Amino acid sequence: MYLVLKIMQLIVMLYAAYQDVKHKEISILSIVICALLSVAAVVISFITGENIGESLIALLPGGLFLIISLVSRGGIGIGDGILLMGIGPAFGIWHVVIGTMVALGLSCLISIFLLAFRKGTAKSTLPFIPFLTIGMGVIMFA
Repeated sequence: MYLVLKIMQLIVMLYAAYQDVKHKEISILSIVICALLSVAAVVISFITGENIGESLIALLPGGLFLIISLVSRGGIGIGDGILLMGIGPAFGIWHVVIGTMVALGLSCLISIFLLAFRKGTAKSTLPFIPFLTIGMGVIMFA
């Protein structure tokens, strides 16, 4: 059942990634659907008697991104943090942390490539949700 919820999350994240690339924003609908899927995962955990504490702790990476977004005045988009909070409980803390690390690593490599070939500058921005979607997909299927 969890696998189905995670696959549904990834499908919604693919749509959010498209929105992030095309419009540089994420729709509220994508965030709400991800959050509802996470709530479903928490409810299933509760019904099956599993520890739901880890699901709640999985909100922390998204919360950290929100704080960084506020402190950096939008250096990281607020939508990235909100979506990360929305997927956290469904994937669990360790998958979210490792998936985010994979996403940050990929975005770093792409940034270096763009700078090296003069396709971007130090002030250029990249949408993060596509990298997060890839990172979560890698963690889920690796």
